[in-house]
Amino acid sequence: MFDNRIGKTLPPGPWVYTGSTFVRTPKGDRFLAELDGVLIGMMRGPSPLIDNARADVAGGFGAILFNEKLGLASGTPVTLTIRALPR
Repeated sequence: MFDNRIGKTLPPGPWVYTGSTFVRTPKGDRFLAELDGVLIGMMRGPSPLIDNARADVAGGFGAILFNEKLGLASGTPVTLTIRALPR
C-alpha cells in the first residue's frame, strides 16, 4: 500500500481485528462486512473485519492506494496472509 501524502509505502504498523457487526435490514439481520464488501479497511469504520489502527488514517481518505511501483497488472493474483501475533 502506498501513502500519497508522504510519497512512500506504508510502514509496518498496527492492524486490529474488529469483527464487523450485524445490522437489521428488511430481510433480517445481515453481516455488515458482507453487505459492504469490506473485509479489510484502510480507515476505521463499522464494516471491516480487520481495520487499520494507525493514528493518522482519518485524514488520509483516498490517499492510501495500491502501490503501482510494484508493477502488478490488474487481475494479477496475490496472496494475503493474516496471522495473529503472539500476546
